[in-house]
Order: sequence, then structure tokens, then C-alpha cells
Amino acid sequence: MKMYLLKGDIMNNPSVDKVHMVKVILVGDSYVGKTTIRKRFMGEGFTKSHISTLGADYSSKKIILKPIEGELVGLQLQIWDIAGQATFAQMRKKFLVGAKIVIFVYDRTNKESFYNIDKWMGEVVETNSSEPIPLIIVGNKSDLTENLVVESPDVERYIKQLKAKILSISSFVQNINTSALTGKNIENLFEFASKSFLMVLDKNRTWIDAEIISDETVT
Repeated sequence: MKMYLLKGDIMNNPSVDKVHMVKVILVGDSYVGKTTIRKRFMGEGFTKSHISTLGADYSSKKIILKPIEGELVGLQLQIWDIAGQATFAQMRKKFLVGAKIVIFVYDRTNKESFYNIDKWMGEVVETNSSEPIPLIIVGNKSDLTENLVVESPDVERYIKQLKAKILSISSFVQNINTSALTGKNIENLFEFASKSFLMVLDKNRTWIDAEIISDETVT
């Protein structure tokens, strides 16, 4: 993904027409790689040893998108990495309220984590049934090629069934495979998520070919 860094606070750039605060939620079973995906996107690299998230972790990144036509648009992605343990179920529902993008992460070497997407989807639908939001299904650990047990046809069938069931919350459901270890598709994931949000928000403009011209980590 090509980046053109702009000097100064990008959200105060006079050429940015609109700035949207976008709540992004990462959900899924423990140890599927939610935290490593978030950290990779924030430029922190990959950590092999990992302690399961307790409650929620938070990161933020500001980006500017340039559509083919029209003004620049700024997004501040507020990325919440939510604990997958059952003990945090009630707390998790509170974090899900107001989500603008939900990313469901499963481990491609663990079928149970894929089947459990249904459970996470149920929580999202329960807390965000009033407006459509992009739902993105992410198969992580794609680098473990000899151990993969969840293949693309499985995911495609699931998404087809899902679209038929949850049109009330979103008809915009997509999937992408990543590797937090190698960094494969991590940038593409959040770029796609950002464009998906804009496509749901503004159906009168074409966002899929928009270009990210700047990004800035928020500490």
C-alpha cells in the first residue's frame, strides 16, 4: 500500500473535508491473533510470546483517504481488541455498542475458532441492530500452510449463509486471510475496512479505488 506522508497533524490539514471517528472492534476466540494483528498495524511488529488480553486493549490511528473524485476524507480509527474469554461476555457487549466496523478473527489452523464466529456474530447483532456496519471475517495464521484446516470454500459457504440471515445489520460481509507473523494483508485489512465504512456511509461515491495518502499513529 502506497503512503504519502503529510507534515503536521493530518486531521488539521485544511484540505481534509470531513473527519470521522470510527470505532473498530476486533473479536474472536483467545489466541487467534487479534492483539498481534492490531500491533502489526500500529507498527509494533510481531511478538511470539503473548499473554491473553484481559478486558480490552486500545489503539488509534489517523488516516486520510483520497477518492478519485471529491475532497479528502479523514478517519480516526479507534481500534478495540476485545477479550475472548467467556468471563468477559457482559463487558464485551458494552464495548460492542456503537461499533462502526467489526473484524471477526479466527485461526485457520483451528476449526473451532472458525465455528465460533457464529457466537461472536450473535453478540454483534444483539448490540448493533439499528444500523448497517461492515463485517469482515479474517482468517489469521495463514503462514502455517502445513496446518491449515479452514479453507476458502468453507468461508465462502459461511458468508453466503450469513448474508441471508443478517441483512438487518449488514449486507456488506467480506473475508480476508492474514498472517500477523509475516505481516501479510494486515495493512490491506485495515485499508479495506476503512473503505468499507465509507461505502456504507456514503453509497453515492465510489471508495474502493480511494488511495490512503497519509497515516499517523495516535499515542
